[in-house]
Amino acid sequence: MMSTVTGTAVVAEETLLDPYDYYALLRDHPVVESPVGYLVSRYNDILEVLQNPTVFSSNLRGDKGTQWGDEPTPEMLAALAEGLPERNTMVTSDPPEHGRFKALASKGFLPGRVRKVEESLHAVVQDLIDGFVDDGTVEFVRRFAIPYPLTVIADFLGCDRADLERLERWSDDAVAPLSGRLNDDERLRCVKSRIESQDYMIQRIRVRIANPTDDLLSDLVTSEVDGDRLEDLEVLSMALGLLVAGNESTRATLGNGMAILAQRPELAETLRADASRIPQFVEEVLRYDPPVQMLFRVAKEEREVGGTVIPKGARVAVIFASGNRDPKRFEQPATFEPSCPRQGTHLAFGHGEHHCIGAALARAELRMGFGALLDRMDDIRPARADDWFRRTASVTFRGFHELHVAFGKR
Repeated sequence: MMSTVTGTAVVAEETLLDPYDYYALLRDHPVVESPVGYLVSRYNDILEVLQNPTVFSSNLRGDKGTQWGDEPTPEMLAALAEGLPERNTMVTSDPPEHGRFKALASKGFLPGRVRKVEESLHAVVQDLIDGFVDDGTVEFVRRFAIPYPLTVIADFLGCDRADLERLERWSDDAVAPLSGRLNDDERLRCVKSRIESQDYMIQRIRVRIANPTDDLLSDLVTSEVDGDRLEDLEVLSMALGLLVAGNESTRATLGNGMAILAQRPELAETLRADASRIPQFVEEVLRYDPPVQMLFRVAKEEREVGGTVIPKGARVAVIFASGNRDPKRFEQPATFEPSCPRQGTHLAFGHGEHHCIGAALARAELRMGFGALLDRMDDIRPARADDWFRRTASVTFRGFHELHVAFGKR
């Protein structure tokens, strides 16, 4: 199952492309020690880790500074020295610091702000569908799954749509190291890309400080709780984190859902006949094939989980996707069935202190996106008998690099 890339333990590609049988094997055992850390695969054990953020820390910066614990090369260190210092924010902090960030960032995700964004989703979706609806076939990832959430988060942050190509590259380079499969040259490229994105975003932050507008970036620089405000570098780290989180996960979920629709024509017909079922469909996609398969924690003290003692300082891989298919939590978990009464219990958005702050926005995007696609595309199916898709090989993210579907125009 394991192979090696420049000294980094990674999962073999065949397992990455279809990991669920491996997750099932993991669940047959207690928490398992592996070269990348202790693997937590059962639903209740995952909850135990996530509900104890002071014991299982999200702050990995002291643990060699990366998700995979790779030592930075001299070239990477030299490149990092040219960039701005990175600060912990919501994703990489623990209580009580995490509560401060969440309180200061929450203004940007109030229901009124999300509703305002929802009003703009329709135009973005329809414009994208207009671009391919007459063709009868589409490479769905490039033509819809990438530009849709990327445009939404760019608008949300207040970035120019003319910069979408750069924003996409910076976002992709930010998550590439999480694949566990990069060599040193690729890691160096991602570091340099990160510095480019810092330069871009800090300029916009300084503009918003001087002249706030009606966007999330302005909310971050002006937000205040009991006289406390975010520092410029904290806003920078948070904005870049939201850029990534706001499009990569939604992109993957759109592809995962479209692949299911292409193989389940009766399901597509059911959803067209009753659009009120689309939210349930979205939740089941998130449970059945979540975009973020796992994330890491670091044990701040020795703790027993699932009958296994995890030593202080050990890495812990929390496998959300495995928990989502735990038969002790879900009935027939390996079956995709949106009518099952299990919505709202999956782990795709995390749990507890680190539950995704942008979950409401992501759900709105997915509901609107799938609703419009089903309304305008009929007879959705694979574009060819074989070689109609290509999965992205990543330990952390599960999505498609290519997804070719054929359809009729409604």
